[in-house]
Amino acid sequence: MNDNDLLIREIANGVWFCLNLALAFTFWHQVCRVLKISLRECKSRRLVDILMCGITGVYNSPTAQAAMALGIYFTGSSIMRCWVWMLLLLDNRGDDIAFLAERYWIALLAAGITTTGALCCIRVFYPSKYGRWFWIGTGMIALIIPISVHYLVPY
Repeated sequence: MNDNDLLIREIANGVWFCLNLALAFTFWHQVCRVLKISLRECKSRRLVDILMCGITGVYNSPTAQAAMALGIYFTGSSIMRCWVWMLLLLDNRGDDIAFLAERYWIALLAAGITTTGALCCIRVFYPSKYGRWFWIGTGMIALIIPISVHYLVPY
């Protein structure tokens, strides 16, 4: 792999990070807008009732459900893209990447958040007449396939 390939990957990950971050903020902003409307419509002044009005308003809004699912997905994707971008940036400059590479838990956290967001997206957008088994099955298959490939494909 030559230096131009790594430079292109570095720049691409930097662009993806910026776009994913902007999308995450966009979707979380939409969730906050729905929450604000729900709280404004709440008649009670008790803190517990206000919180329940907000949670119920967001949960019952298809727009907020979709925005939350996409917000979770793009938040995880932003974390992952930033981590990869920093690895490539440091490596391309000849710096020591051990500091960042040792923090692989960042990639695991990002993968967990992104996976949760992807499953939420499937749950929100998949027709409800088929029930919840599709997104649950998708999550199980997404876990089984990489583990199987790791152990079944010889080195």
